[in-house]
Amino acid sequence: FISHFGTTALAGHQVVANLASVAYMLPLSIAVATGARVAQLRGAGHPQEAFQAGWQGIRLAGGLSVALGLALWLLRSAIVGVYSPDPAVRAVALQLFLFIAVYQIFDASQITTAFALRSFRIALAPALAYVVSLWGIGLAGGWLLGFNVTGGVPEALQGARGFWAANLAALALVASLLA
Repeated sequence: FISHFGTTALAGHQVVANLASVAYMLPLSIAVATGARVAQLRGAGHPQEAFQAGWQGIRLAGGLSVALGLALWLLRSAIVGVYSPDPAVRAVALQLFLFIAVYQIFDASQITTAFALRSFRIALAPALAYVVSLWGIGLAGGWLLGFNVTGGVPEALQGARGFWAANLAALALVASLLA
């Protein structure tokens, strides 16, 4: 969808999307470790300790992602400069950095919670939460905002920013639902 806004918008979006993918590796690693620890404790017959281990992992991932989001925000100009020398691409990417900085906490929370829940053999409810949140709010909401379908979307939420705003809202919703 973002390609409809032109090559500069697409390039700026790609800078931030690539960085989001790299930043996601930290909470994903913690989520995998949390899931393994929770499953091990459940298998050993310690459900209360498994529950506590799940929340410890969620807090760890969340805390580290707050620090990561803050670092991304503070270093945004230097980071974008590494990706592109083009001032127009840099300007677009910098407009999206607030989303990626805040996004980190929700992304870390949702993935770590999902892994902990899978270790408790809870998979259907998270799958439904993902469908409603990421497809319903994230993709459909991004389309509505980004393309100003209703005609009343503030300019600050149009274009690529609309897709990132909707995705941020979707991650916040799914993180809350899973917790």
